[in-house]
Amino acid sequence: MKSLIVSCAMVLTLSFDALHAVYAGSATWSLNATTGDWNTATNWTPPTVPNATIDTATFDASNTTSVLTSAHVDLASLVFTAGAPSYTIATDPPRTLTFWDEGVRNDSGVQQTFTGGFSFNGDSSAGDDVTYDGGSISFHGNASAGGASFRRAGIDFFDTASADHGVFTDGGIDFHNNSTAANGTFTLGQGSGGGRITFFDTPSAGNATFTISSNGIAFDMFGGTLSNATVTVNGPSDLFSDAVLRIQFSATADHATLVANGGVAAGGLNTKGVITFGFGATAAEATLVVNPTTVAGASGGNLGFGSANAGDSNITVNGAAVTGDTAEGVLTFAGGQATTAANATIVATGGSNGGKGGLVQFLPNAKGGTCRLELLGNSQLDMAADRHDDLTIGSLEGEGTVTLGGHALIIGSNNLSTIFSGLIQDGIAPGAITEIGTGTLTLSAANSYTGGTTISSGILFVSNLNGSGTGTGAVSVNAGTLGGSGIIAGAVTVGTNTGVQAFLAPSKGAKKPATLIIQGALTLNDDSTYTYTFKKNRNGTKADQVIANGVTINSGAMIALSGHTSVALRQGLVLTLISNTSANPISGTFSNLPDGGIVTINGNNLQASYEGGDGNDLTLTVVP
Repeated sequence: MKSLIVSCAMVLTLSFDALHAVYAGSATWSLNATTGDWNTATNWTPPTVPNATIDTATFDASNTTSVLTSAHVDLASLVFTAGAPSYTIATDPPRTLTFWDEGVRNDSGVQQTFTGGFSFNGDSSAGDDVTYDGGSISFHGNASAGGASFRRAGIDFFDTASADHGVFTDGGIDFHNNSTAANGTFTLGQGSGGGRITFFDTPSAGNATFTISSNGIAFDMFGGTLSNATVTVNGPSDLFSDAVLRIQFSATADHATLVANGGVAAGGLNTKGVITFGFGATAAEATLVVNPTTVAGASGGNLGFGSANAGDSNITVNGAAVTGDTAEGVLTFAGGQATTAANATIVATGGSNGGKGGLVQFLPNAKGGTCRLELLGNSQLDMAADRHDDLTIGSLEGEGTVTLGGHALIIGSNNLSTIFSGLIQDGIAPGAITEIGTGTLTLSAANSYTGGTTISSGILFVSNLNGSGTGTGAVSVNAGTLGGSGIIAGAVTVGTNTGVQAFLAPSKGAKKPATLIIQGALTLNDDSTYTYTFKKNRNGTKADQVIANGVTINSGAMIALSGHTSVALRQGLVLTLISNTSANPISGTFSNLPDGGIVTINGNNLQASYEGGDGNDLTLTVVP
């Protein structure tokens, strides 16, 4: 009886050993495999199923090229030899084929196809000249997608896995941990396909290229960086919903290039490419382009910031070449005070063929930071009518149109010197302009805003030839300088009587003396200075002049006289410093230039008169 038990044990042991031999060991798929079942040992040479983390499955010539795993399979590598035919390797879900070493190597010279579930671990690769059609695929450790193509697959990248230079079409693709899109090419919305891309944790987009099209397709970033990637979001061709890139929370656009294109479906307000930053995300140093539609009646691309900041990005918002109320590219800063244009450079271009120019809009509470804003052609800056406070921007230049809300547009926080030759106008409520910083803002065209102009620091230079460079409201120089050779409609007050120095200097920063025309009254308070310059050479005398409709000079106000002469001034020459067009005399005198007083400039004696010209002007006459 004992010997029988021993014999049974030996048979059982031998049976287990034989079973192990059937399911372990590297092997080559047979030339005349009887079935397409991976897990049948007789389909392999030698007759053992490759199914261990150190095994290699080799595919050479065979009459059976459709292979299906009927159980879970582990492999070190799967190799297609030179000259091998095209195979289709499939798994039967939920079973997977898992790689632990080299992964897939295709030396056949022809395309190979995989379908089903696959997992790549360690340093394994999905291979080159390989297509993964549908299914579920995951990459772990340092695994990579190689140069494979993936169509409508559910894909996850974990750890430090890489998309390498793979090509991805539609499907759902998630990046986790510190994985990277590397140099991959991603296209969502191809044909009738759909899909999504999602970044979790801290992945990187590397140098990848992403194209997002079709309705409802989304690329969502909840973290990580777009690095140096290029992302193009195309407007869909139907009338259902936008294609969207959403950058949120700790995510950053870094140095990426992002493009939002307009839709191509006429009559569709929600058929455009949309890029949004929200919940603390930043555009960093990215290049952002918002393009219009090319179809009349369709919608242009949109770029939006909500509780996010534009960083040091470069943003271009392009105008439309077709007609339509929403055809132009649109940049919107919305949300609360956490939304800011930061230090971005924003260029809005004009439209053509009757198309609207690019639109930049700041909705209630959004901040402008130190952004540089250039409005070209018929482009537009729009401040929301329901803003809760003033809007500060770094600088303003170009020739577009600014529509003010019921508050002031404060210009100059980046200290640049710029020229704006466009139109500044009221919205539904009076708006105002305030100059700050250390730069010079030149207004070279007529403006129509009515809420007044304030200079708190820096220089405001007006050089318009008609109308009023500062709208119809009053101008207050609280500090800084007002100058130029233009026309001002409202009353001008220089100084605040608080001791902070304020200056009236027509030729400040100019190469020649200038005449500043003030159609309202001029008041020079006791902490103000009128800086007057003249030049005399053989071709004649050129001098600053202020023309005002009524002049008041309070005690303490000063005049700073300077002249450049290459020849002596002719005795009897009269220089008009202030031409008073009012019938009333000038009220008061400068504290350092009494009526009848004589000053000497470059050896020339000049005598002051506050009753000069037609009887009520301030003049200097050359005397012996």
